[in-house]
Amino acid sequence: MLYALSGGLIAVAALAMLVYLATALITASRPFLGVLVSPALTVLEAGPVGTTDWPGLKSGLAAGDRLVSVNGTALSRVDPAAARTSLNEVLGSVSAGETVVVEAVAADGTARSASVQLARLPLTDLVAYFGIPFAAGVVSLLTAIYLFLWRRESVGAFVASGICAAMAVTIGGIYDVSTTSILTRYGRLRPAFPAG
Repeated sequence: MLYALSGGLIAVAALAMLVYLATALITASRPFLGVLVSPALTVLEAGPVGTTDWPGLKSGLAAGDRLVSVNGTALSRVDPAAARTSLNEVLGSVSAGETVVVEAVAADGTARSASVQLARLPLTDLVAYFGIPFAAGVVSLLTAIYLFLWRRESVGAFVASGICAAMAVTIGGIYDVSTTSILTRYGRLRPAFPAG
């Protein structure tokens, strides 16, 4: 039973890591709004790691703002998954260099409007926000596989392999939470991250 559970967790973690990689490559090729947002589309306190400014932050959006609409497309306040889908559809229909109008509500309830010239996510920021956590997740997944395959005689190794697999999903998916939130829609695979 424990053997099957650990193996199942490792398989799910490996699949999740592949999904994270695919979605990161897709989002890196799309225009970047210039802010990272929570699954509930609240602007996070994240900012550029390198010297390139993020257009959304530069245009006046701030941490705690809740995105309400982008380019006239309303973003659901009730269903975060539908709101994220709408945001991704808007970003998929425009190109880097175009300007979009973002309507948001600040944490104090003040309405805010910003014209954001879309850009690509700078490579240094992609490495910092996706690459490093993803690499840590891969190391955790490889540790889980090692414990599962080469330490079969130890019950503790099976438990540790399951924990490492869960860590891989959690750590490796940090970037996904603030971009597509694709796996947070399916069974809340990472309950450690709040919805808003």
